[in-house]
Amino acid sequence: MRGIYCGVLWCALMVGRPLAVLQVAVPPPPKPVDGGPSLVDTMKFIEDKINQQDKVTFAAYSHDNISGEDVAEQYSYDARPVVADAASCKFTYHSTRVRNGVTKGGPGGNGFYAPLKSVQSIEVRTGEQEFKRINVALGHPSIDTKIDPQVYVLALRMPGSNDSTIFFAEEDVANRVAKALVHAVELCGGGNKDLF
Repeated sequence: MRGIYCGVLWCALMVGRPLAVLQVAVPPPPKPVDGGPSLVDTMKFIEDKINQQDKVTFAAYSHDNISGEDVAEQYSYDARPVVADAASCKFTYHSTRVRNGVTKGGPGGNGFYAPLKSVQSIEVRTGEQEFKRINVALGHPSIDTKIDPQVYVLALRMPGSNDSTIFFAEEDVANRVAKALVHAVELCGGGNKDLF
């Protein structure tokens, strides 16, 4: 009986004050987090930052830990001109690489095309990490390389291909361009889709 009495009392309170219950202010849903710059602005930033840098030059001092052989080489890399196209979600660049005075890539360099929807990952490595990666891939894990001055390599990985790389003299610029590229890849629907 007590349960019925309490139920009736509750109902009486609710009937007597229906407007008070209905007028309780409910806070608005939180505003969505800012999605960041638009794709057009992001692509413009990427294009400008890469095109504004000078050609990257450095020396590479390699030592083979098995044979004891030492090799010193001069390098320069230039990825300009870069064209970042928001409408097609891609960017293109020309890579001119000079090793000990010999140019690879010919006039205007080798052309690279990066469809951002296909990019699986983006990474910034030091020049030494990049040379180690290349030496291991070529079957020479015993070779270590010291880079002077240090350079930074932005690497884009796409399915079924080697990394597309752009060299930077400044770590901060490499990281800012990488962050912008990650944002552009997300806006274009790319990125690693592996669940595990």
